[in-house]
Amino acid sequence: MSSAALRNGMDVLLLALRGDFNRLNGGGIQRYISELYANMLRLRGGRMRIRRREYVPAFSLVGNAIFFAFESMVDSFNDARIIHNLMELPFAKPKWLRRDTVLLSTAHEFAPLTHPELDPDILEEVMTGFLTPSVIRIAAQSLLASDFLIANSTQTMEEAVSLGYSRKRVRVVNLGIDRRFSAEIREKRRSRGKFVAGYIGTIRKRKGIDMIAQASRRVDSREFEFRIYGNAGIFKHDEFVSFMRHDRSITFNGFAPEGRLVDTYDSFDAFVFPSLYEGFGLPILEAKARGLPVILNKGGHIPEEVKRHCFEVGNADEMADVLQRLKANGYNERRRRRAMHEARSFTWRKTALDTLEVYNRVS
Repeated sequence: MSSAALRNGMDVLLLALRGDFNRLNGGGIQRYISELYANMLRLRGGRMRIRRREYVPAFSLVGNAIFFAFESMVDSFNDARIIHNLMELPFAKPKWLRRDTVLLSTAHEFAPLTHPELDPDILEEVMTGFLTPSVIRIAAQSLLASDFLIANSTQTMEEAVSLGYSRKRVRVVNLGIDRRFSAEIREKRRSRGKFVAGYIGTIRKRKGIDMIAQASRRVDSREFEFRIYGNAGIFKHDEFVSFMRHDRSITFNGFAPEGRLVDTYDSFDAFVFPSLYEGFGLPILEAKARGLPVILNKGGHIPEEVKRHCFEVGNADEMADVLQRLKANGYNERRRRRAMHEARSFTWRKTALDTLEVYNRVS
């Protein structure tokens, strides 16, 4: 699709929290918002008006949800033709909007509704009592009240359909990776002779990083090193940190700087990501794009289009076994090239093009 295919006079308003249009401020959702906006501005030509509305964030997940819902209820939206809610925050279409205004929402996941057992850390950490699960589930439920949904993966689409949303009103638009991840891969230098297994992501129960800790105890610490990058944010992680810090083969390195993200991936020999659930799984694509073997949790809910060409393990013993085989025999070159080529086909430009096609469809 080219910019010439856009309909004249299309007016789109993008909704997010302040700072979300800066890819340096956060994780995968913030990168999606910032890259989608930047790429759509480049593709729109002169036929489309794209504006953004940034609500001031509160100090907690619950606060953000309540504040976002309240602000959106009293906003006039300046007669936008399409209102696109980019966040997983509750939003209701105000009654005073013009009748032909379309409310479009991006669904990143429906885990609070479909797999609530996977997120006890959310329910424990933000606030005690009934309010926390209620707000989180209302936020997910409010997405289903949208006129049309963009699902970030086939898995998210199927979750929406299982919750009663019409398949005819949802379109899958995958996330992407930027050009940095397609740069030439330099020859690796083994860190002090050790094989490095890396993890980049939030430190929380749902990410399954306890499997990494257990796998580290099943390999020789003189030959393997495990590097954990990520922040706990609002989630409890003391039990993981205290458990892992007794292991000399594991290092905690905090948030991986955005400006050095590619270098961080390139410092690994393998990428371990035993998450129990991912709405999409951007780090998986990024690691594959840098030519790394990726080890996933066989029992995890990961979108099919993202987990292709990965190693899947059922427990820490199997993870340790795969790591030892990779160290001894290397990564099959044919498999590496297939995985790398496929991962690099997910681009933010394609995300923007597919989103613009949805705008044309609903307008």
